[in-house]
Amino acid sequence: TLFMSHSSKDLAWAEYMRAALCERGYTQLFLDSHPEDGIPVGDKWEETLWQRLRQSGAVIVLCSPNWLASPWCVAEAMIARERGKQVLLLATADVTDNRQLKSANGSQPKAGLPDFLKDTQLLSIGDRTDNAAYGPLWHRLSLLEKERLPLPKRPYPGLDPFQETDAAVYFGRDDKIDQVIVVDA
Repeated sequence: TLFMSHSSKDLAWAEYMRAALCERGYTQLFLDSHPEDGIPVGDKWEETLWQRLRQSGAVIVLCSPNWLASPWCVAEAMIARERGKQVLLLATADVTDNRQLKSANGSQPKAGLPDFLKDTQLLSIGDRTDNAAYGPLWHRLSLLEKERLPLPKRPYPGLDPFQETDAAVYFGRDDKIDQVIVVDA
């Protein structure tokens, strides 16, 4: 599953990316605002975000000044890194990885990545919206697809507690767990 981290102010870009990914066969996507696979009306949005982030295999960060200004967006990337998820950074023309300090015309410094992402290679798409700008992303995703996490060796761990590595098999039982907790209380 791919988790798309974006600012709500960049929704058009997020929807474009979702369509481009679906066109390439990536159907296991999470875009929070999408009517089919996003956060359903009435759900607890924060809880759903963190759950879907935990279940994801990689996070695509649509990094813009809007994303950098959002503590929620930055937290998504920080949690993804902390959990060992692959973070794929796509950056607009006005974002830098701090190897470049000035904008193209030499005037003002660009918005910089947070320190915890400075070691991650970004794909600067500039102001381009054509599919060719995303070629390196498509290539990286195809490599990641080949490296998919294997399923656990034992599908049923017996009495051993489930681990985070079992998430590919065991997820989506929160409602049942809540029912057991209510009945047991």
